[in-house]
Amino acid sequence: MGFHCTYPGCSRSYVRKEHLSRHQKDHNNLREFKCDRCPASFNRKDLLSRHVSLTHSSGTSAESAEGQVVQADSLDTQVEAELQPHLFPPEEGIWPPAPSTNPLLCDAIHRTALEDVYFQYFHPHWPILHQHTYRNTRQPPDLVRCVLIAGLCMSGAHREQVKKQHEYLVRCLGRELAEPLGINKKMPQGLGTKSLALFQALLIPIILCTYMGPETIAQSIVYIKHLFLAFDHAGIYDQATLDSAGLDPIVEEQYRRLVLLHFKTFIHINTILTENYAMFKPFEYLHPSKLRIRFPSTSSSWSSDASPSTVPGEEPLLVSDLSQSGVPGPRLYGLLGPLVAWDFTTGMILGCFISRQPDENYAVVLKRARPFLFMHKSHFAVDGTDIEAAT
Repeated sequence: MGFHCTYPGCSRSYVRKEHLSRHQKDHNNLREFKCDRCPASFNRKDLLSRHVSLTHSSGTSAESAEGQVVQADSLDTQVEAELQPHLFPPEEGIWPPAPSTNPLLCDAIHRTALEDVYFQYFHPHWPILHQHTYRNTRQPPDLVRCVLIAGLCMSGAHREQVKKQHEYLVRCLGRELAEPLGINKKMPQGLGTKSLALFQALLIPIILCTYMGPETIAQSIVYIKHLFLAFDHAGIYDQATLDSAGLDPIVEEQYRRLVLLHFKTFIHINTILTENYAMFKPFEYLHPSKLRIRFPSTSSSWSSDASPSTVPGEEPLLVSDLSQSGVPGPRLYGLLGPLVAWDFTTGMILGCFISRQPDENYAVVLKRARPFLFMHKSHFAVDGTDIEAAT
């Protein structure tokens, strides 16, 4: 990183000088850009533009950064161009571009705004992506669309558009996950960045189902299982497979996070199922004993632009080791602490499982975990007015 912030106590750094200059305005907090439609004010023009687009946009046209009106038809043409090429060649049938009349998903300033919302409101609960890598390298269009729709969901506005766009993603999931292991036939050979982006793009829409409520349960309960089968078949539920793939540390870490956050999503969807449909018993195919991957790195390490650090010493335990009866109690809960610090909900879910009594079935464990679930549903940017820069 060549450009470092010199503000006392700030360690931010950027690839481009203009990004540093934009960030430094946040420290001054001079809200000179005022909205002419409500009392909101901002310290950067792009934040004001984002606020207007998220809060006051009609969804049929958008004001560009120069104040010109861009019609939705021309934005659709722009999006079609930007969405090429796809993650795989078109003849392999990966997700087609979706026609969109929502300018929030089309022009650059609005897309950047939605990515900011994603990393400020969605990412803290579902840290699948490495933010620095995502923002500084070209990403496949399928993954970008998932991030933008998740950001639109977290904005707390444009709910009809959110529903429409999420329905599109669910149709894409049906295309890829309708048959067990069908998606694996389209994957590149071996684990790598392309397979990673595909799996991330498949998981994000299922996570969004936990925000949508029980109306999506019929699809999500099928897709979450088929995604598990795809993950397991690819070997990402097994640390030995990840180690043998010779992956970049950041890529390898993202695979591990996929496993843990897939498990977290599975528990939430299982809970939605049993709470809304009393005739169903919870699915039990996924248990902490299957999480044969190393612990994730700390949040501070993951938030930096450096590779995740490893601690030298004894052979690191796997998350699945927490479910083994041979681990002493005090050490067990000491090991659980870093997982709770990494993601509170995931750590507490695992705590409920490892403290499971012999006479407790899966449904009882889910009920004990229930107070720690769905915390992510209260973390929205209400109408987009309280969003700060995610730089």
